[in-house]
Amino acid sequence: MEKASEFKKVDQPLVLETVQPDFNLTDLNHDMTSNELLELNIALFALLIQDNVTEKAIQALVYERSQEVERILDQSNDIQKREFASLESPVNELIMTHINKLKDTVQKSLGKVSKASKAIKKYRQR
Repeated sequence: MEKASEFKKVDQPLVLETVQPDFNLTDLNHDMTSNELLELNIALFALLIQDNVTEKAIQALVYERSQEVERILDQSNDIQKREFASLESPVNELIMTHINKLKDTVQKSLGKVSKASKAIKKYRQR
């Protein structure tokens, strides 16, 4: 029988606990949101409100979204870049704030596991 302290490596994706966004889908869009960015925002918001979303899925969509934002900026003149950046900056803040909340939830869960591991070790030594 395996000891409690001998964990096998599990190659499963990290599943994040649900933390409902404190923003709406409309908050992710603005006057300069392209159709492609709109579709990515819809997909990202749908992912963020799901139960048991994986870290990899969020990373993939956030990366794809950042690529689209860069594409828009690359195709814009200086005035359009400044306007787009001023509209997009609060959107990025919303997304990053929510992702940080997800990270905090994971850290708290890991802290509970660590505390449980210490308790197990304590009682095994008795």
